Amino acid sequence: MNIPKSAAKPPGRKLVRKLSLQTKWILLAIGGLISTLYGLSVLVNANAQRLAGIETAKWVLLGFYSFVFLSGGLLILGQAFRFRLLIDYRRETRKEINRLKKRIDSKRMKDIETRRKRREKTKNPTK
Repeated sequence: MNIPKSAAKPPGRKLVRKLSLQTKWILLAIGGLISTLYGLSVLVNANAQRLAGIETAKWVLLGFYSFVFLSGGLLILGQAFRFRLLIDYRRETRKEINRLKKRIDSKRMKDIETRRKRREKTKNPTK
């Protein structure tokens, strides 16, 4: 039994690709924090149910549900951290490239100036 592969890509893939790193970082950081905090609050609720003596299955399932949200939120925060590091790395790389360009340009200008002075000296041997 063959299942046909669709050539269509998921509808949000192009949208996500077009977002800047700054936007991705902000969205992931906010989503990760919300998910992590929600998971923690559900975990506190599950612990309260356990201490209240409610059925084991209920608080265990609630604890597992909180674990899913908590770990998912931490993973999303990790991804946001990765984007932030990439932003900082690119910023520092751009600064370093600009510094190197300035140094190279200043050396070129000095070389051009010395060549010009040499030409002037060779043109006027009387001086």
